[in-house]
Amino acid sequence: LDSVRRMVASLQVGVQARDEATTEALTPDGKGISKSSPPKTPELAASRATVNSLTSLLETASVREGELRAQLHAANQRVQDLEREKHEQELVAQTQLETIQQQLQQLQPQRDQAV
Repeated sequence: LDSVRRMVASLQVGVQARDEATTEALTPDGKGISKSSPPKTPELAASRATVNSLTSLLETASVREGELRAQLHAANQRVQDLEREKHEQELVAQTQLETIQQQLQQLQPQRDQAV
């Protein structure tokens, strides 16, 4: 998207330069300089419309890019939360397993005596 931004900016500069172009010439009496703008051509108007359209599309794409980045960040945060929760549950399960094993070891002598 950054390369598209640069391309559109370059196009904007080119169209603006052509749009604002002036020519300078000596006045007919040779004592001054006159400035004139070239006629606005249909091609220039079409170029300006194209650049405006591209700029609008780029703005829409930039907004969408921001939304997608926010969604990605939220998804990554959720994955981290789930991994942390899984780790905590594994620790609880391990502690419970160790407690049950200790209880079984304590009951083993009673079971042996009963047999």
